[in-house]
Amino acid sequence: ANCSHFDTPGLPPHCSLVCVIFGVVSSHQFHLAVLTMGSFLSNQELPPLPPLESVPVLANDLSEDLRRLLLESLPSSRSSLCSLGFEELKDYPDCPEHSYLEGYFHARSDCGQKVVESIHPRYGVPLDRSAAPLPLMAFADLMRQKNQPLFDKVRTSFERRRTSAAGSHVLARVLQENRHLADLACQIHWGQAVVGKNLGWHIDGPNSFLHLALGLHGNRALHSKRMLNRKTSNKGAEAEVEWQHPGSIYLTSPSCFPHAVEYPESDWDNRVVAVQFRLLLLPEELYGGSIDTDSNGSLAKDVFQHLARGQLQVPTVEDVERWIQLHHPSC
Repeated sequence: ANCSHFDTPGLPPHCSLVCVIFGVVSSHQFHLAVLTMGSFLSNQELPPLPPLESVPVLANDLSEDLRRLLLESLPSSRSSLCSLGFEELKDYPDCPEHSYLEGYFHARSDCGQKVVESIHPRYGVPLDRSAAPLPLMAFADLMRQKNQPLFDKVRTSFERRRTSAAGSHVLARVLQENRHLADLACQIHWGQAVVGKNLGWHIDGPNSFLHLALGLHGNRALHSKRMLNRKTSNKGAEAEVEWQHPGSIYLTSPSCFPHAVEYPESDWDNRVVAVQFRLLLLPEELYGGSIDTDSNGSLAKDVFQHLARGQLQVPTVEDVERWIQLHHPSC
């Protein structure tokens, strides 16, 4: 089977439909839409942190057994990935020998194996998402469960701002309905290196307000400018570089800071395989313009405060296997 091949003339490198490039919204036809796009402790129990210097990132690592299980849930050949619906993308016009496949799934455990309606993250057209492979579905659900105290605190903060912060009611509803970590993009990169001036700097859309990134194979580097000082522009700041190895996982808010990903030169056997888990937003939530992703806004400050206090918990391979047996005993 042949991959669907998409070129995106006029679209900045590595930038999806809902990306913002240093404050300038970029899309094909929907840029105006994007622009308009546990228990909670009391204040006495939870004193505010000092002002944060940068957007927090919670990081952890998977066990090798779990990493292998998740990796092996995806086809290992290019032709099989294309048969599964993966698209061939060209995000780096100055790196013609760099290859990139991306596939989209959902991880709504309440929907089982049903198809879920969504919007294509690049082209703004309707996209029916199939359920993620069972190990990835189980992993996403277990990440929600194991980190529920953190997510509940974030949701409670949003609910308290229901009438005072744009989009707080939308984000609270998404968390209440377990739609966080339910929008999956599986990404595969190989070939020519993407480094230096060819990096695709961008800011994600509102569906990355809470974003979990997982590396399953190969090495890649996250370049980011996460400073939160209003007096200092991130444009002139030196980027922080954090290498991600197989099994690396982190949770942060890339809708609030410029970032790019570096890919070293590799052949297919050493390809980069990563999975992005985002908020599964409805079209009216994504394009309604009601979610304030300003890194200095009240919603972002709520998220950052809780991330700065939190620890990212990860399941074991036994947890994932038990989940599959419980929900799909015939598998």
